[in-house]
Amino acid sequence: MKTILLTLLTLLTLSCTKSEQPILLQPPHAVTPILVGKGTLFHNPNSLVLNEQYSVITDNAAWTALLEKINSWDLMIGSMGDTTVDFTTDEVIFAIEAKNSGTTVDIFEVFESSSTIYVTVLNLQKSLVSDVALPFHIVKIPKSTKPVVFN
Repeated sequence: MKTILLTLLTLLTLSCTKSEQPILLQPPHAVTPILVGKGTLFHNPNSLVLNEQYSVITDNAAWTALLEKINSWDLMIGSMGDTTVDFTTDEVIFAIEAKNSGTTVDIFEVFESSSTIYVTVLNLQKSLVSDVALPFHIVKIPKSTKPVVFN
């Protein structure tokens, strides 16, 4: 009886193989964004409406519309760099807030996990100035199909 039991146990042990490979989760890694523009816009009555937002721009039509809105503002402190974006390889991250002229909007860090891109937006410089302005920050990152989550 012992022999039969040992034989069955041996056969069961040898016949069982691990068919699933372990899932290896990659830790999030930093993505180095490329600066496109950073500054502050000041409102005038002829400016196109530009709402406070954090957004991802993935096509040329949306990018052109955003640039048209930014260019409609009379006064911008800051600068726009190279606004040429190849949307087959890159996407644009845009952050703008209704603050004041002494406060900045900063895309502080971008991290990518196996399923998501995380963007941290901060106000590294804060001010108590009483004017109303729209500080903004625009960067481009490599194109991805992963959702973007703003922190």
